Amino acid sequence: MYIDAADFSNRTQLGKFIFLAIYIDLFPAQIAKIVNKTKTEVQFILTYDTNLTNPETDMLLSVLAYVMRLSGYDTEMMSRMWNATGEFKNSTDPPPWDKVGLSSYLEATGSNGLSSTLEWIRKH
Repeated sequence: MYIDAADFSNRTQLGKFIFLAIYIDLFPAQIAKIVNKTKTEVQFILTYDTNLTNPETDMLLSVLAYVMRLSGYDTEMMSRMWNATGEFKNSTDPPPWDKVGLSSYLEATGSNGLSSTLEWIRKH
């Protein structure tokens, strides 16, 4: 299934985040590790923070949107790209997550990894 860009763009920030998290198979416990919050705090954010005012959660939305674009808006490819390793192995400037996969990298590095990931994405 391919993501309808018009439908996606009409969603709230939180709606976009939840939509992408579902297709990537990203769960609250993983989100908590990535954004350096407790699972309870993440559940609160995912329930009440429609504008994603938490900076780390907003940064993670940007990364998830990158995965969506990288997958060609194909929902079946999104989870694969989220976990893929070696996708940039022939690059002269591979991303910091290339050897371990984006999911593992972000879970291990938290908000510092989010920052370096966004820095790499914005450079390329």
